[in-house]
Amino acid sequence: MGIRPLARGMAERLAGAGRALDVQHEDHVPGLLSPGRGREGGGPMRCAGPALARAKARTETEIVRVILDYLAANRIMAWRNNTGAAMNPVGRLVRFGTPGMPDIAGVLPGGRALFLEVKARHGRLNPHQQRMISWLLATGALVAVVRSIADTRGVLHGAGLEAL
Repeated sequence: MGIRPLARGMAERLAGAGRALDVQHEDHVPGLLSPGRGREGGGPMRCAGPALARAKARTETEIVRVILDYLAANRIMAWRNNTGAAMNPVGRLVRFGTPGMPDIAGVLPGGRALFLEVKARHGRLNPHQQRMISWLLATGALVAVVRSIADTRGVLHGAGLEAL
């Protein structure tokens, strides 16, 4: 039995950050995220939840990476949502993204939009982020400011989903 590439990549990323993750089973990333079935629902990854929850990333970038891995382990499609500017090959400044858009965007089972603004321990929302979060909430999306996997798990649980 081999390790699926997604599981191997997650294990290497987490191990590289000084975190341990047991990936000994081929079915390491089963669909464990469903109503009424969480860590207690069984499966070889049931022990990974606490290990991921104990992971203490310090920068927002590290927290975003760990949360994206956590969402992937729960079979939630999510991606890093970049905003900024860069120079193109001709030397012109090109802006991308929408100011204030949360760091992580995704789609929950059932189709509801998910937006997570990741902040480090003492990070604060800027006015663009506050306005964007208000607008996204008004559209019915699940929006939250999170600082850890534990916060993310609480958001998913509050939405009626059980996660690792």
